[in-house]
Amino acid sequence: MLDFMRRHSRSYFIYVMFGALIFVFAIYFGPQSEGCSRGETRTVGRVLGSPLRATHINQLFAQFGGNGADPYQRRLQIAEDVALVQYLAAEAREAGLDVSDEQLAEYVTGDMNFDRRQYVDRRTGEFDLETYQMVVPPAMGLPLAAYEDYKADELLVIAYIELLRNAIAVPPAQVSALYAERNTTYTLDYLSVSGERLREYFAPSDSQVADALSQHRGEIEAYFGEHTADFETETELRFSRIFLALTPGEDEENTAKRELRDQILADIEADPSRFAELAAEHSEMGNPEDGGDMGFKTIDRWQDWAGLEGAADAEVGEVINHESRTALTIYRLEERREGGVPEFDAVSEAVTRAWLVAESGDPLVQLAEDLQALAAENSTLEDAVAAYIDAHPVAAEPAPAPSEDAVEGEEEAVQDSEPVANESDEPHPLAALLNVQQTRSFSPAAQRNPSEIPGIGVLPELARDLSSLTDEQPMAPRVYGDAERGFTLVRLNTLSTGAEEPDAEELDAIRADLRRERASYLFGGWEVRLLLHQSAPLPPFLQRTLETATAEGDISFELEWFQAFQQLDPALGEQSEQVSVQ
Repeated sequence: MLDFMRRHSRSYFIYVMFGALIFVFAIYFGPQSEGCSRGETRTVGRVLGSPLRATHINQLFAQFGGNGADPYQRRLQIAEDVALVQYLAAEAREAGLDVSDEQLAEYVTGDMNFDRRQYVDRRTGEFDLETYQMVVPPAMGLPLAAYEDYKADELLVIAYIELLRNAIAVPPAQVSALYAERNTTYTLDYLSVSGERLREYFAPSDSQVADALSQHRGEIEAYFGEHTADFETETELRFSRIFLALTPGEDEENTAKRELRDQILADIEADPSRFAELAAEHSEMGNPEDGGDMGFKTIDRWQDWAGLEGAADAEVGEVINHESRTALTIYRLEERREGGVPEFDAVSEAVTRAWLVAESGDPLVQLAEDLQALAAENSTLEDAVAAYIDAHPVAAEPAPAPSEDAVEGEEEAVQDSEPVANESDEPHPLAALLNVQQTRSFSPAAQRNPSEIPGIGVLPELARDLSSLTDEQPMAPRVYGDAERGFTLVRLNTLSTGAEEPDAEELDAIRADLRRERASYLFGGWEVRLLLHQSAPLPPFLQRTLETATAEGDISFELEWFQAFQQLDPALGEQSEQVSVQ
């Protein structure tokens, strides 16, 4: 190979002589090297009977070990990488693969070879033969011929793994299954059970709250004691303001606005009662006719929205002069509503409503479960909604109280009568709140995110359940979602499995995709380990190859040599790196 490379290289020997000598000295005798005290020719492992040399492993560690790397683990990993390269190269030769001098020369001098950077001309970045011959033996820890043999092994491994990739067989049944999956499309009917309007519909009525409070006051007060934090309020402030807008670039106009602001501040200081009058006269935004009243907001809201950093400490009647890039604003604190834990009587109605919900459970959970059960008994989700509405008519009007003039018989008749049903022609309120919708036709396997259901959102559980939906069993097996996000009921509308005759080109594309996916699993990232010696897990094929070859004795390591580099406990005050490994 040297003759071939000599014919295709440019000699800059005179220019690089001293630089190369310095480089070799640094690599071979520098602090990162193992020097002459490490037994450079020692055999630290064998591959199919051929030795692994300590110098080769040490020099690769110096080149790829990395700062702070565990010297024991990294050397052992690099030795595994080198052993696998030599072992797989032998397998490649048995498979009939070979490397020509031209291919090897192109690989050694090309960008694919990470070592190339050590023997290129520093000025031109091109390969230099003399530098190569001088630098490689000490820098790589191998004689030149052995280094080239190792590079030939790397090239064989590249070709061998590519051969194995292309030889991966894909079962026809797997191709057919993926073809069917990619060509299966769904259209779904779905019903969303969520939203504040639904919660308001099922919220306890005023009469229910009053009855519960009168009959269960002790329990409700105990509930309040356990959930006090849920009813704690924040301090709220009510400011009024006078707003004057600034116009960027209009210095003269803005100067006049600042003078007006100063005059307004002087007028307020002279007579605070004029604030509302001055707001109505001068404020350019908000509610000047209401004295610039801004309503109640929390302290955080005032600080974040209005930039009033001093809002928390402001006192009622205090005036704050605030200037931003776009406006001049005069604020006055009108009222302060302190937060904290309220007295029970102040929030008894809200506490009672919360207690009723806690006692009876989330009404939307019960609604979703009831609709799911009805959907299994009806042909469509619309029919399930109709059945639920029929079973839950609008609350009846209470029976009229007997009048004072009613005779005894009439009074008994009124008391014994059933509540009067609401026979209004108005549609049931739930009819507008329970709206069945339909997705567009979609194929999960053809989407970037198979769990994305059109119109519904990302629902991995539903995506997994789709394959169980059939014309005979169209209802999804469960309710999806939760109380916070809302609930969704799903029923199959249409299912299409595509053409009966598979398309040959599509089958070939699927076969290639499956082969590529399998190859990525078996071999993915192998170059990072075997060629660059990075701290990355071996892909499954290489891991299995290493385990098998080690078990059969084709690959072996002298572990005591590697263990000599194992770091001891820092408390001992030294590292085993100091141990002699002659």
